[in-house]
Amino acid sequence: MILINVRFKPLPENVENFRELVKDFTDASRAEEGNIFFEWSRSLETKDEWVLVEGFRDGDAGGEHVQSDH
Repeated sequence: MILINVRFKPLPENVENFRELVKDFTDASRAEEGNIFFEWSRSLETKDEWVLVEGFRDGDAGGEHVQSDH
């Protein structure tokens, strides 16, 4: 399994509606064949930061995701 963790700091005006703004990207990523999970969380320490935890079947699936249009 490939695990990817990403921290996002949206523009201040996008912090509260960030999940809506990334919905299409999230849905497309979750639909990928090798996707195991793709989960957003809001940081408890830094309220203007979002954390994405992604799991993919293997390096090929992770690589395909990173190279995807979305």
